[in-house]
Amino acid sequence: MSRAETLSCKRILKGVRCGRALPGLIFLKSGKCHIVKLILAAYFKMKLSRFTISVPNYPTSEETLLFNTLTQSMVVIGEGLRKTLDKLPLRRNVHPKTCEYLKALQECGIVVGDEVNEDKVLRHWFDQLKYNTSTLEAVILTTYNCNFSCVYCVEQAVKKRMHMTPEVCGRAIEWLQGRLDEINPRRLRVNFYGGEPLLNIPAIKTISRHLNTIAENRGIIFESSIITNGSLLRREVVEDLVQYGLKRVKVTLD
Repeated sequence: MSRAETLSCKRILKGVRCGRALPGLIFLKSGKCHIVKLILAAYFKMKLSRFTISVPNYPTSEETLLFNTLTQSMVVIGEGLRKTLDKLPLRRNVHPKTCEYLKALQECGIVVGDEVNEDKVLRHWFDQLKYNTSTLEAVILTTYNCNFSCVYCVEQAVKKRMHMTPEVCGRAIEWLQGRLDEINPRRLRVNFYGGEPLLNIPAIKTISRHLNTIAENRGIIFESSIITNGSLLRREVVEDLVQYGLKRVKVTLD
């Protein structure tokens, strides 16, 4: 590997701090340090993704937070790289170091090739969700109620003290079992939502326990996730649900 093809992790993280692993980057071990092999291009025609949201002066006054709503990538960049992004698309020879940073941002989906039709990318993403039968995914609202009163809440009009009853839990399980018979997926994924879903923990436990058993009997994978404000999140709750397939908890910053 030539010197021009390698870039230390420290150098890349100095310009780009990414919230998840970058697909397509090959991490190799050389002695005590890890290096990243990047295929560098001397000529870049890129543009900022239409799905990238920019939050200037965050987390510091000299940094900018970038978030891509399609890839879910979160990146913090410095002022120099931000100025480069403001000039996109670049249609001239670019400094090799800038190429490296742009390549990393492209792997995150923050920037895309100038020729990329993002409308088609989005349609393809929806088609995968619509026609891919390898995974059956459902969103279950355990309650309309919430213990917060955020002024910006989009659910103010429907917020009320209405919980999912044991009877409705049973009907939801029965409906999902019917869908499993119809499409015969390899994976069943359930997202618990609300309101604040943890206001109705019994419903989450009942549904998770039954669906986990159904999945085991069918020889498929069951996994669940929870979107919560975090106020009722307790270690014992998580430990209890993990044994029934809980894989992810997304905590909203309210």
